[in-house]
Amino acid sequence: MMVKISFLGPIKQAIGTAEIVAEMPPLSTLGELLNKVIADHPKIGFNNPREIEDYYMFIVGKHVANLNCILGDKEDVILFPFVEGG
Repeated sequence: MMVKISFLGPIKQAIGTAEIVAEMPPLSTLGELLNKVIADHPKIGFNNPREIEDYYMFIVGKHVANLNCILGDKEDVILFPFVEGG
């Protein structure tokens, strides 16, 4: 199945593109997808999906998701950085 991942913030700059399309086996989870992204793009600066989870919110379709979310074919995933301020 094909999954589109859109990046915002520092990950976008590290990867050098705003989005990629990844081929994944059916019933893959968001965590498995992020493991593939980390392996394919070592400049991302994270060693595992749990580290990314500390800095980014995951949007799958139109919903906030966690790493156990099962992805569908042609799913849209957005990695949205948390914003700090005060």
